[in-house]
Amino acid sequence: MGEVLHLGALGAAGLGACCVALDGPRPRVRELLLSLVMLAAMLDIVTGASVLPVVGWSALVTVLAMALGARRRRTPEPAALTRMRVSSAIGAVLMAALMLVMPGGHGGGAAASHHGSSATLVIGALVAASGVFAVSSLLAARRAHRLDRVQHLAMSASLLALAAAALVQPH
Repeated sequence: MGEVLHLGALGAAGLGACCVALDGPRPRVRELLLSLVMLAAMLDIVTGASVLPVVGWSALVTVLAMALGARRRRTPEPAALTRMRVSSAIGAVLMAALMLVMPGGHGGGAAASHHGSSATLVIGALVAASGVFAVSSLLAARRAHRLDRVQHLAMSASLLALAAAALVQPH
């Protein structure tokens, strides 16, 4: 069951990366880089290729999410783009945290290996945060353009699949 959820999360992440790549006349480079790294991390974990340890992928995704969230331009950007950028950054941080609590993989489940009860609390908090993120994204998708709408929904689906995988796999 966990493998099916991971594959679903991977498919949704791929769809989201496509939306970023196709959106607008100019590519959103930081957001595209973050999407591609998240996709690579999930692919690495699903296939067990071990290109990087899970902690390395999580750190890289978190750093890129922070870079996406930081904006140093002098020109204003449309509110919809700001919302999409912030949503992508928050979703990426949640995804990075969920990767760390995944059991099984090459180094995953680090939290679960030491303190069972605290790991359960962390997983519960991440599942709840993913649910809140999904509801927020659904609301944002209602007023977004088509590609942004798909990106909101794809990130939500990916996070919910990862959260469900964290719940159904033994820790």
